[in-house]
Amino acid sequence: MKIFISHSSKDKWAAKRISSELNNIGVKTFLDQKDIKTGESIDESIQSNIADCDDLLILISPASLNSHWVLIELGGAIALKKNIIPIFLYVGANEIPDPINKLLGRNINEIEKYYEELGIRIKGDFKTKSYSNKIKSSRYSVGDIIRLPNKPKMENVDPGWNNQMNNYLGEITKITKIIKTGENIEAALVEIDEGKWTWALSWIKSI
Repeated sequence: MKIFISHSSKDKWAAKRISSELNNIGVKTFLDQKDIKTGESIDESIQSNIADCDDLLILISPASLNSHWVLIELGGAIALKKNIIPIFLYVGANEIPDPINKLLGRNINEIEKYYEELGIRIKGDFKTKSYSNKIKSSRYSVGDIIRLPNKPKMENVDPGWNNQMNNYLGEITKITKIIKTGENIEAALVEIDEGKWTWALSWIKSI
């Protein structure tokens, strides 16, 4: 799955944050500031990446409403019948133009709802494919999109808690491997920390 992030340069801080969060749950993104290389044609790169994306996520803000590039990207996505995902940043309902005002959007403060919907879509994609290394547990499988715990666990709880795991609390990510850490304890290795830490299945939540 690939998401094209359309935004004004004035909102690049929000676009970079969203791109990073999407990458953490296994979604590819196109963000002009990181994906268009020096000397490349901006027009051609934007056109090809819109054609290749599943969703066009558009940051609707006072700046983007007056952005020539954002309007071009939106028009291209509409012409190609792509899913348009409006994310609102500092705009009111009466400021949203056609045809965006006909779509259900999300305020940036509730963007996790969109991530959860993406998780369901991604999980469905994994289930339709055949993976020879897909290990199943009683609750989770490799490829499942999950949320890591919001609170740190006691260090004496198997498989143990390292303080560095606090850096990932509440993050959405993907299971890359399921292992056993005890006779009746299953745990997961996840994508966001590159499999460095072991997360007990009892700690995590499905998305």
